Amino acid sequence: MCIGIVGTDNSHVDQIVRHLNVGKAGGDARVVALGGGRGRRNDALAAVGGIAAVVDEPAALIALVDAVVVADRDGANHRQQAIPFLAAGLPVFVDKPLARRAPRPGAPTTR
Repeated sequence: MCIGIVGTDNSHVDQIVRHLNVGKAGGDARVVALGGGRGRRNDALAAVGGIAAVVDEPAALIALVDAVVVADRDGANHRQQAIPFLAAGLPVFVDKPLARRAPRPGAPTTR
C-alpha cells in the first residue's frame, strides 16, 4: 500500500515514517509521497524514509497513493485537507481532531 502524508509538521509523522518505512512494521505499507513541497522538514523526512515524491500541492498525491494520512499540526485544516481525497475514494486517516468545530447547519459538506 502506497501512503501519502499531508501536514508534515506534526511529530506524529516522524513516527509514521519510522514505523512504516524504516522499521517496515506495516507489512507492505509504505509512505511514498509527501505533500507541501520541498523544504527542510519534508527533505529530512524523505531522506529518513526513502520517500521519492514530494509534491507542492497535496491534491497531486491522489495519482500517487492508495491512502492518505492528514496530520497537519493545526486541526482546523484537517477537514478541508481530507475532502479531496475522500471525494477521490481514497481511504483517509485524519489525525486528531477531524475538525475544530461542527459545520453550520445547511453548509455544504464538500469544497
